Amino acid sequence: MRRRTYGFDSYEVEAVTALAFDLDPDPLRTRMREALLSRDEAELLDLARNEDLASAPPSTFWVLSQGLVWMKRDAEVAEVVRTGVSVHPDDFLLNLRLGELYLTEEQNIAAIPPLAAARSLRPGNGAVYA
Repeated sequence: MRRRTYGFDSYEVEAVTALAFDLDPDPLRTRMREALLSRDEAELLDLARNEDLASAPPSTFWVLSQGLVWMKRDAEVAEVVRTGVSVHPDDFLLNLRLGELYLTEEQNIAAIPPLAAARSLRPGNGAVYA
């Protein structure tokens, strides 16, 4: 979100990213942050196919999918989000994104389970009803 608000190369994005490097030394997420900063599409695609991704927290799937969105890699976005939901079926944002991806692809029937899961996880959240 900061990248969208302040711009990819803004001080705010650099400061938050530097803080993330300091606080979270996880090798997979470090590679992901470096790839996002350098806009390295090949590295992001490699991360999307990395077997270690299955052990990552939901936020890693979300950030990686955002990076792939910026690179206009729709098929890989869908695959990362599907994997994220299969590993973290109780994550609201991943279920919501998967449902939205299905709706964008006009796969309305496929969108029902992840959107229903998102609604059951956060019934008061208006994004599920949008």
